[in-house]
Amino acid sequence: MVGDGRSKRPLRDFGLSVIKVTRKSFSNVGISLSTHSKLKPIIKVAKMIKRNIIYILTYFYHRITNA
Repeated sequence: MVGDGRSKRPLRDFGLSVIKVTRKSFSNVGISLSTHSKLKPIIKVAKMIKRNIIYILTYFYHRITNA
């Protein structure tokens, strides 16, 4: 049956795994580069992005916000 949702599940699982891999790679590279800048506002924003990276990447996957 086409409308039962089984055809979309593998794509959703693949997308979520891509989000997890991207989150790990960003947190390893992006945060370490920005914390070496020694500018407190840059470090503050980098840490904020690190805390919320899963939500940012989920937005790009689903295009849905709470706003």
